[in-house]
Amino acid sequence: MTTPSPTVKLLAIAALLGTGLIHLLEARDSFGDATYKGLLFVANGAGALVAAFGVYRNQQVVGWLLGLLVAGGALLAYVASRTVGLPGLPAEPAAWLEPIGVASLVARASSSYSSSSRERCGPTLHRDTRWSRLTSRDAGSSPVGPRSARYRCQM
Repeated sequence: MTTPSPTVKLLAIAALLGTGLIHLLEARDSFGDATYKGLLFVANGAGALVAAFGVYRNQQVVGWLLGLLVAGGALLAYVASRTVGLPGLPAEPAAWLEPIGVASLVARASSSYSSSSRERCGPTLHRDTRWSRLTSRDAGSSPVGPRSARYRCQM
């Protein structure tokens, strides 16, 4: 299991907090459209906050998986609400470019990407060929030694 880079972790936390805050702020208006939509907004906001805390604490399921589910589900619901409409609600094709919707879309996409890319980043043990020519007497005096932890990220 790899540890995410600090940059990926910070991006995930910021995106999840942004998504959660936007959904909690917009929940009141969503209750006016349909009760289930308002409840979904509250659940998304709470789930995003829990996921952000889980990412901060390096918890696999609570942080990264929940974050991916929260952001991915909200992204799918956003697209569905603008194209085919949600159950009992008509499609809102004119709402694609609402500022709060665009901000939430960017936060969701960032959160989904950082959650899914987490597996590709992390420390790895790398054999440094410069040290392979040293004798055991020389290697003992070096603070680095024949193996060193390197950071890899394939974004």
